[in-house]
Amino acid sequence: MCGLAAAYLLNLLKGEIFFPGSDHMDQWNQITNVLGTPDETFTTRLVETVQRYIRSRPKIRRPTWEELVPDRMFPSGNPDDARKTREGRELMSRMLEMDPLNRLTIDECLQHPYVRCWYQAQEANVNCPETYNHGIDEVDLNPEEWKQLIFSEVFGISTKIS
Repeated sequence: MCGLAAAYLLNLLKGEIFFPGSDHMDQWNQITNVLGTPDETFTTRLVETVQRYIRSRPKIRRPTWEELVPDRMFPSGNPDDARKTREGRELMSRMLEMDPLNRLTIDECLQHPYVRCWYQAQEANVNCPETYNHGIDEVDLNPEEWKQLIFSEVFGISTKIS
């Protein structure tokens, strides 16, 4: 879950899709092209066919987060901005860790210095009002219908808050 949130954050910062895969194989290649080849500890926990695939590919060096998300993508007008930039990169790197055993949990993400200022326990520590209905995932809608559905949901939520 945190990896997905970090990918969205990167999309917003860069103004483009960070991992634009067209299918699961291309998606994997897009991710490893950015995050580098996973280490052997992670690879050995995967099924044999995936291990063979990873080992058959060229080794890709993981770029630094300074290379992936340059300073110009962060605000720079205030004295605290350099610290916030370091914290933002550190959070993204830990959220986008390839190995889920090393990735931050949602609770750890919420306590990270980069986002802790927005954390409110009364908002985070509530029970989900209802179980997610996966039936919507099977609905075949065109983009306009999806937009309308999303708009209706967001409007319904904002009406409840008002």
